[in-house]
Order: sequence, then C-alpha cells, then structure tokens
Amino acid sequence: MTVRACDGCRKHRPREEFDDGAAVCRACAVRREKNRAAYAGRVEKRRAAALKRVTPDMRVRRRPAPGWETRARCTPADAAEFDGDGTPEGRALCAACPVARSCLEDALETNPDPEQQVGYQGRRKPDQRADILYARTAPAYRLLPEAS
Repeated sequence: MTVRACDGCRKHRPREEFDDGAAVCRACAVRREKNRAAYAGRVEKRRAAALKRVTPDMRVRRRPAPGWETRARCTPADAAEFDGDGTPEGRALCAACPVARSCLEDALETNPDPEQQVGYQGRRKPDQRADILYARTAPAYRLLPEAS
C-alpha cells in the first residue's frame, strides 16, 4: 500500500483531511494552524494600531452633506490625479476642499471593506481610510488600556 504525497510539503507521509479538501501531513497541519492564528493576530494588531492613529472624532460616522459633490474642488479635475496616493496637484486640490469630510464619509460608505480602499479621497490615502474603518469596527473595550 502506498501513501500519497502531502499537499503541503509533497513528502510521502500519512495525511489528514481538512474541510477545504486539503490533505496534509501532521507537520503541515500544525504549520497551517499557526499561520491561521498569526493572521488573526495581525488583524487584531492592525485594529489596535488604527485606534492609536485615528482621532476620536473620525471614529464617529457622519452622514455626508446633501449635494456636497457640486461644491467639491476635484469635480472638474482629472480622475488620474487621485489614483494611488494621489499626485501633488490632486492632494493640493483636496487640501483646499471645503467638503473633504463629506467626501471621506462617502468614500467609507461606498466601499466599507478596509482592504479594498483605493485612490486619494477626503484628504486621506487608502491606508489611512482603512485605519478609520478598522477603528470604527473595533470593539469599544479596545479603547481602554490593557490590564497586565
């Protein structure tokens, strides 16, 4: 009787079946669980760091002012100026905009997934908007210092 190769390390060892269909050896199963726990820990650390970087007033959700788009400075501008982290010209337009807060709230409502934030909007880079979203979704007890 032959033992099939592990899906993780490709060595011929006894395998365990997982819900997602993977069949891996014990060593790969342990490594897989450690990676899963490490990913969960990274998400928690990201939320904790976001709480430190985001001011308390940004944690509160506000409704965008009606008709704010017509007063935005970026309305006649080229959309390419706001791709990625934005060009200096695009950031300068945004810095002088009277409706930046409404623009930010609209960007956060339109795409509530922190990992999918793109482009420069509301005077914030994508990673800054992701921090705001993480801070808004963090449980309230995280605002308190941890007991040691």
